[in-house]
Amino acid sequence: MYGRKIIITLSSVTLGVFGIILSFAPNVLLNYRNITVDNDTLILVQILGALYFSFGVLNG
Repeated sequence: MYGRKIIITLSSVTLGVFGIILSFAPNVLLNYRNITVDNDTLILVQILGALYFSFGVLNG
């Protein structure tokens, strides 16, 4: 019973952290992964970060 709640909590925290990183520091992550950075890619990554963060909030 408690194991399931721990997994769900860890999942929501992980999604929230990745969402914040992708929303506010997409350049750092894309440069670390050696991905070419242009405006379209930045907007797409920021939207993905917002999506991850919202899933994390809804999951928690």
